[in-house]
Amino acid sequence: MALSRPLIAFAFLAEKFEETGDLAQGLMPLFAPIIRKHEGQEFSADDFSEDVSSYYGIRVHPWAVQDWLSRLERESYVEKVSLAGGLYSYRYLKSPADVKTIEETDVTKLLEAFCNHAQKRFEVQGIAISKATLEQGFFDRLVSMDFLSIVLKPEAPKEPPKYTKDTLRLPVSTVQDEDRHRQEQEAQIDYVCADFILTTSVENPGLFEILVQITCGALVAEVILDFQVPAKKVEFKNLTVYLDAPFIMDLLDLSYPENVRYSGELFKQLKDTSARISVFPHSIEEMRGAIKAPLDRFERGELATGPTGSRLRSSTFRAYARSVISSVEADVKDLGISIANTSHLKSPQSRQFFTSLEEEDLSQSIGHYENVAARQRDAGSIGNVIRLRQRADVPMHNISACRAIFLTRNSRLAQKSTDFLIGKGVVGSRSVPPCIHDRYMAGLLWITQGGKGKELSRQRLLANCASAISPRQDVVKRMHSFLSELDERKARHFQALMTNSKAAHYLMNRALGDARLITRENVAEVYEEVERIAAEKVTVQKNAEIEKLHIDYKEIVRVKDQELSKSKTELDANVAVKKAQEDAYAASEEAFASQLLAKKEKKRADELASALGEVLAERERTNRLAIEQAVSFARNVQLRAQIHVAIGIGLLSIVLGLAANYAPIIFGQQSLGTNLTVLVSIGMTGLLTAVQFWVFPEQLFGQYVTRKRDEALFRKARELNVADLLDSYSVEWGKGTVRKKDNS
Repeated sequence: MALSRPLIAFAFLAEKFEETGDLAQGLMPLFAPIIRKHEGQEFSADDFSEDVSSYYGIRVHPWAVQDWLSRLERESYVEKVSLAGGLYSYRYLKSPADVKTIEETDVTKLLEAFCNHAQKRFEVQGIAISKATLEQGFFDRLVSMDFLSIVLKPEAPKEPPKYTKDTLRLPVSTVQDEDRHRQEQEAQIDYVCADFILTTSVENPGLFEILVQITCGALVAEVILDFQVPAKKVEFKNLTVYLDAPFIMDLLDLSYPENVRYSGELFKQLKDTSARISVFPHSIEEMRGAIKAPLDRFERGELATGPTGSRLRSSTFRAYARSVISSVEADVKDLGISIANTSHLKSPQSRQFFTSLEEEDLSQSIGHYENVAARQRDAGSIGNVIRLRQRADVPMHNISACRAIFLTRNSRLAQKSTDFLIGKGVVGSRSVPPCIHDRYMAGLLWITQGGKGKELSRQRLLANCASAISPRQDVVKRMHSFLSELDERKARHFQALMTNSKAAHYLMNRALGDARLITRENVAEVYEEVERIAAEKVTVQKNAEIEKLHIDYKEIVRVKDQELSKSKTELDANVAVKKAQEDAYAASEEAFASQLLAKKEKKRADELASALGEVLAERERTNRLAIEQAVSFARNVQLRAQIHVAIGIGLLSIVLGLAANYAPIIFGQQSLGTNLTVLVSIGMTGLLTAVQFWVFPEQLFGQYVTRKRDEALFRKARELNVADLLDSYSVEWGKGTVRKKDNS
């Protein structure tokens, strides 16, 4: 079957649901090719389920298909056939007509545009991939919105292993070799698909809207075929949703901007359902490690990549990230997320619902992780949910009764864990799984609560694409390693280039996200191309900025011309009337009118300029006051830190003095009266020590006090929504004055 048909059907489903809320009506076109294929044959839920998977890439259990039989019968697509003994079966009848919501030519254009984009990328590397493979790969990723082959791909070594004729090597089987080749090809297609979607969103918004419509339909189809047609509102107030660490890092603005926007909107919709939102303590520790690791790499002068590492070039963001490490519990609670108490889940009574051995088996089943501890934490989160449910089996359509769910952004974790738990009989095939991925939750909220389902689909698609094309550590390291062998100067320059996100993206684009495609033979060519394109990109950006200024200026002139033209037209009309009334005074009236026009326009221009100046001045005053408030707050924090340290030093001096002078009294060698003068001197010594420390704090604890001050400044500025303006002002901390930097 041509891929354009299921894509059109998905788009139709999304459109119908948005227009009418009738999910069943929208689903009928999805079933059309399946019913047509079996027309006149006996109905089989197993075959129907397999056909849905084959046509659309959506997994549907045969039992869920049985629930749709009554609707298919009402639409006269199947009929009930009586059998002996009071039994009956179903038989396919007619098939529904094909529907059109978007033109088939539009879908064909979309597929052609992708194939052309992809083939150009692969031709550069000398890789041949059939058009059919590319189209199927694109279809699969539109349906799932996932690009996990490249996101979860293990890092390649910095350079290929070197073998000699004496090296003993085990032969690689054909099956292993084909499997590895397939995985590498899937990761490359992941990258090309993500790059195409992001490019289309900017360069061809019309085509991108077709993409979004298709992904929305696939999302609704997957959820509704599994969940059945629900009531418009489903209660979530008895449900606790446990978030994984990456999701919360998005909410704390520690990830790619696309992820931050998407997760923020999904979190808002989740809170609106009155569901309780929580996090397991081990996820808090996972967040600390995920922030600290790229920070440490950056501070060692190494390249930091990934959602958090890519933003560490900003000094204000570094200060914020460093502060979150120590305050993450409070920051999470400020979001309205509770930290779960899991102590009772370690008891033998709780462990009987899901044993430690079962949790270890689950950990081994959920696939490869670069970080074993992360895999164990994910398995632990799922195990905790099963224990909280007391292993209860809750049907999918009654999701609010399941008590607890673990929400993850890793769809592979959700799928593999569910398959394992069904296979072990821990949950039923039609039950609410302990772990669901964010895409499924977005669809679930859309069909049960209404809301911005289409917007969520758009944001998730862009967020996943951004993650897929983000610079990979192994690609950068391999490039740097080969360059170091050729030219150390170029290697250093390359490392500096990689601090530019655009240059890093072009490196990934050239290598298709695959470190193996960087070789000693092409490293010089790749370096020159990345350097050239990065320079061109800067030029294009500057030209675009200049062009925008020209366009803005032309628009201002056009508006002013229109206003002048309108005023002149009105004035001419008045003059004409006046001339008809008083011919004798025509010449003088016209001259007077011209003067009046000039004065009027000048006054209007002066008023506009004055008003604009006042608005800009007021905005500057507001921003400056906020910055000054943040600086004042930070200085107070600094002052308190200095006072605390000074008092501590003074008290320490007094204590040491007392100890030294009272020792003879304690051992009976002196009387108390003879030491009054000594006591006074000790007190004066402590006071002078404190005062001296007050004068010279920078020499001893300056870095500690400054760090406290900078963290307080950034936090207060972020609270006042002026954190992005900090780099535009300079602060004279001694006087507490703030001055805007001269950008000329």
